[in-house]
Amino acid sequence: MPDDLSLASRGRLAPRVPGPLLAFLWPLFYFGDRLVPLGGTVRGTNNDFIYLYWAYKAYLLDCLARLRFPLWSPTEGAGFPFYASPFTQAFYPLNLPLALFHAQAGGYSWYDHQVFTVLGAAVFALGVYAWLRSLGHGRAAAVFAACLVSTSFRMADMLRVPNAVHTAAWYPWILLAFNRILGAHHRRELVRWLLGLFVFLLFFLTAGYLYYVYYAVFLLLPYLLLTAIPGLRRARLVPDAGSAWLRRMALIALACAAALVLCLPYLLKVKQLLDATSGRTGPDVAGDGWYRFYAIDTLRSLVFPVGACPEGCYYFGLAGLLLILLYLCAACCSRPGETGERLLCLLLLGWFLLVSLLSYEEDSWLFLLLKHALPGLHRLRVWGRIGIVLLHIVAWLLARAFAHFQTWTAAPSSPGRRLLLGASLAILGFQAMQVHAGVVHRYYPVYFPELTSWAAWPMVSGLLAFAGVAGLAALVRVSRAAPRPWTTLAVLLAVTVVDVWPVGGRLWSERQPFPRRSPFDVPAVLRQSLSTPRRPKYGSISVDYDPGRAETRFSPEANLAVIPQWYFERYARFLARTAQEPREREYLLGLRDGRRLFLSERVDQDGGVRAFLEDWASFGGAILPREYTGDRLEVDVQVPRAGFLTFVDNWDPDWRAFVDGRRAPVLVVVGTFKAVAVPTGAHRVAFRYEPSPWGEPPP
Repeated sequence: MPDDLSLASRGRLAPRVPGPLLAFLWPLFYFGDRLVPLGGTVRGTNNDFIYLYWAYKAYLLDCLARLRFPLWSPTEGAGFPFYASPFTQAFYPLNLPLALFHAQAGGYSWYDHQVFTVLGAAVFALGVYAWLRSLGHGRAAAVFAACLVSTSFRMADMLRVPNAVHTAAWYPWILLAFNRILGAHHRRELVRWLLGLFVFLLFFLTAGYLYYVYYAVFLLLPYLLLTAIPGLRRARLVPDAGSAWLRRMALIALACAAALVLCLPYLLKVKQLLDATSGRTGPDVAGDGWYRFYAIDTLRSLVFPVGACPEGCYYFGLAGLLLILLYLCAACCSRPGETGERLLCLLLLGWFLLVSLLSYEEDSWLFLLLKHALPGLHRLRVWGRIGIVLLHIVAWLLARAFAHFQTWTAAPSSPGRRLLLGASLAILGFQAMQVHAGVVHRYYPVYFPELTSWAAWPMVSGLLAFAGVAGLAALVRVSRAAPRPWTTLAVLLAVTVVDVWPVGGRLWSERQPFPRRSPFDVPAVLRQSLSTPRRPKYGSISVDYDPGRAETRFSPEANLAVIPQWYFERYARFLARTAQEPREREYLLGLRDGRRLFLSERVDQDGGVRAFLEDWASFGGAILPREYTGDRLEVDVQVPRAGFLTFVDNWDPDWRAFVDGRRAPVLVVVGTFKAVAVPTGAHRVAFRYEPSPWGEPPP
């Protein structure tokens, strides 16, 4: 098997082609219609992108631009700890440049967030390139692999979840740091990459997609184990730290532990929030995934993407798959002196198989085994998403396959030609069977019906991929020389774009009017919210979006309806428990007049909401709000006799109450809201959300 480094320098164009720039720009080109507006419209990402992820980000950036960090948000589901929700990505370091952009641009539109998301894919591509180069692969091979995995169906599906893109973006950078630490020759280089690993992990842990944080166990640990295998180290297929391997592993563990300790208070708060969220605390959440990924989806992810579940599909193009098959065949039939290459292939295939088994959830013996062995595994949903781990295995195989293909095209062997033809016919035969059976995953008619008409396209693109690969192999007969690496790269990328983009590039997207930027003005809206009727609407931040006019507005009409699996369990139970008192509940929640503050003699009424409201109506007194920021409420009250001030906003162990500057206990009202005892007379009462680093257990 040839050494990859020699292949990168064969073409005269190689020194003049900036590999890192090509890798970074490729996702921007591929998803260009989401970046470049045409005729006043742009292809916008749909699903949860605008109403969930962009809304949270715009709210956060508006606060940061005003030099305020939002801890609590009252704008959905009667209040929740904003900073502890992984959806908000509140501690992600890249929020700082975004806040500066918001301040300068006067707002942050969903289009801006879409650009930010695609840039995450570009960071991922650049990281894959740098990681593969650190393994000794040539520039063209590293660019090829980085381009294919960064624009695969897995990445296109993730664009609707910006937090997932930005979490995944740091996977290859962490692998790169591992390589550099293990292969460092000087202390300065070692320290520099240990610091780099620490920084990459900080970005990774705060990017806000906990699924991928958990999946790191199945990527980073197996990778480090590969670096311990003598056969791979002798063949220089992985970094070789020699006798210092154990010491370098200890340093890697220390850097990882330091990053984890720094992020631990945030992660513990996230865990507290998830523990208090309905549907996230049961013993069998993972097995109850909405959209399952099966063994047949693995095969379809490789050759027939429209039939695979989009939640886990990682289709990267048939041209790349054909190159991998050629490489695997050659590696398995390699000469005795090339056992390292054969061993690497077998290990990568075994790794691929084990991760794929996990994606099948309850249909997999491995999942059932680990379900009771790994803490937290049973609480994750939709395990097909672990396909993000497979992309790194695929990238490694693609880089080696590209290098092998360059050598093979110089003298195409008959077994290779037969394999290429046989594999292409087998793929086309399977695709024809799927098309004839009308196989289209149920996602497509529901979420992107316009793409169902492209179900037969893989057959056309399959022929094109075969023609491209075979044409490059036949070029040696015409020019009497193998195609240069960058020529091969250009042909294969062109074939792959035609193959993948018509469906993959348009997942979860549609043409929309180009949006205008406008600030949310969070402080003013929150002040209005104390007297604005709220609404029984599902949603995250209460944003009104008019696609026709491309306008967005942060509304003081907070959303109160909930999806049970997304919100505080106590609030969801309150809604279920008071379903028999709809009118009274509407009044308590402020759906009629916006009232959120109540004075009453008691807060432990046995008669439910009606009894509480009757107590309030007969109690009297006066309330004058002075300040409200979401994290802090300050009011002046006049009470005729000792009683309680109730704030219809969800209770949390980190809320504090103060009466005339003295701390007082925060009580739980009707199972979910908060109150404080107030003595007779005039008083100033404050509720403040003051989370401590390690939290407090609920009473």
